[in-house]
Amino acid sequence: MAHDLRYASPCLTWQKDNFELIVRPTDVTAEQFLDKSPEAKNFNEAAYYRDCKALAEEVTGCKNVVPFMYQTRHQPYVVKDIFDNRVENGGLPAKYKRIGIVNIWRPFGANAEVMPLAMIKHSAIEDLTYESHMRRVYSRNDPMVGIKGFKGHETSAIHDPRYLYYYVSNQTPDEVLVFNSFDTDVKKASPHAGLWDNNTREDAPDRRSVEVRCWAFYVDQ
Repeated sequence: MAHDLRYASPCLTWQKDNFELIVRPTDVTAEQFLDKSPEAKNFNEAAYYRDCKALAEEVTGCKNVVPFMYQTRHQPYVVKDIFDNRVENGGLPAKYKRIGIVNIWRPFGANAEVMPLAMIKHSAIEDLTYESHMRRVYSRNDPMVGIKGFKGHETSAIHDPRYLYYYVSNQTPDEVLVFNSFDTDVKKASPHAGLWDNNTREDAPDRRSVEVRCWAFYVDQ
């Protein structure tokens, strides 16, 4: 059973549960997110990366945040190497005790009624490791490549009855889900996927979403 994050009590937070729903409007419009021109891409990356970097720093308390990927579901992946020389030569990551990837995900154009994003809460699993609870799934000739971009493999969670599942009903474009898609501390990572909801109305609009991923380099964790 999946629980609606809106009604969780007590409220789930990134600091305690590794994911959180936050109200954070953006000035970038749905039309701008969908515009494939170089000018629009550059504008979106500059404006939205700035917003996401500030939000990731605010939520995590980390002051070393580097946005590195911008993706919409109506465009191929847009991946950009923005590391400076300290990162390129390996100097920056070596200084930090923990490294993670913070995702900032929101729908745009309409509420996310179709396939809302769902999270796994696994804090009850003391023996959790990447090796015991995650696996790689390789595919060939994937017809979804044109929609979601090429990936060498998918990472899938291995079922555990101790998992708790959460999703957000009717997430609005003014709301973001902030979560960790990877962390060197496995207990900080949040497996996630779209959730099939049998109660979704037949005339619900297609889900369109935008996601930014940020490297986070932690000094004292």
